[in-house]
Amino acid sequence: MLFKRRLPQFLVLLYSAGLMAQEPDPSRRLEDAIRCFLEGSHEEARSRITKLLNDESVVDPELRKRARVFLGEVLFVEGKTDAAWDAFSAILAEDPHYRLDPYEHPPDVVDFYETVRATTIAMAPSDATTHDQADDLAGRPPAFFTTLLPFGYYHFRTDRPALGSMILTGQVAAATWSLSEYIYLRQHREIYSNEHDARESWQTRFWAQQVATGVFYGIWAASMASAWTNWTRQDGTLGIAPMVAPNGTGIGIYGTLGKKKGGGSSR
Repeated sequence: MLFKRRLPQFLVLLYSAGLMAQEPDPSRRLEDAIRCFLEGSHEEARSRITKLLNDESVVDPELRKRARVFLGEVLFVEGKTDAAWDAFSAILAEDPHYRLDPYEHPPDVVDFYETVRATTIAMAPSDATTHDQADDLAGRPPAFFTTLLPFGYYHFRTDRPALGSMILTGQVAAATWSLSEYIYLRQHREIYSNEHDARESWQTRFWAQQVATGVFYGIWAASMASAWTNWTRQDGTLGIAPMVAPNGTGIGIYGTLGKKKGGGSSR
């Protein structure tokens, strides 16, 4: 009699255990989301990755980091650069030295991530930085390495938002174009060995992807040239400043400002 009363509870427990056993493990869920992304289902991929990150039972830090990387990549491809920046910043908040694998991610995404990483490191406060050192650094032009960064970073730092916005818009548009063609080519790789018309179409898309990538790097080169010209006009010179840098490295390479007064110069 007791067995009959407990039988429904036992069956419910058994059914729940069966559902739990059928639930894919987190790594499989992430790989499924990545597959959706590569197949062009960006919204589905974003939804799956977001659900995975919101799942409190997923505690593996490396898995969560990898999920955030692909969330940032999906958002970047969708043109949501602000959200992508936040996703990459969340990774760097936990691990400032984390780098993307250039063999797994397209160069445009890697470049954007490196921009976020460089900005995060440059803006990170250091407990060892004194007020006097901070004031000394504030009087200098932006560090030389900022002239090499993409997406108009240097121009925003030097109060030239119009030029910075043009470069940012151009590079994001070129990167989105290049990435969309890149994903298409990966999905239709087998077309190259099939019928002639399809092969010609594939080759056209291939060259379109090459042109888009060239435009991305062309805008980047123009940005660096403009930034370098502006930096040298401020009498910026490379110098090793023996002081604690904002990124806490101890010694950093900074631009020093030398305006000539009479026969000498002052910083």
